[in-house]
Amino acid sequence: MSNPEKDIERASEADYLLTHPLLKEAFDVIEETYTDAWKNSRHDATTERERVYLALNLLATVRGHLESVVAGGVMAQRDINEVTGKKSFLNF
Repeated sequence: MSNPEKDIERASEADYLLTHPLLKEAFDVIEETYTDAWKNSRHDATTERERVYLALNLLATVRGHLESVVAGGVMAQRDINEVTGKKSFLNF
């Protein structure tokens, strides 16, 4: 069973990471680097392109997991608000 308070705390931390300038920069630089490597790969460099494709998918998976944690916290807060009749205090 899920713990709504813990979900909200995790969501806040995930949102902090997703909006932190250094992590945003890291995601952007890595994505751009891998995309450029894929675009500039030789036509016969199938193995290289497959590795770059996997790396891009992994990057998207990490970002997607953090976004999912944020969404879970938002839903947990909405559930708590329904039960208590309070307004949301989340900043994300």
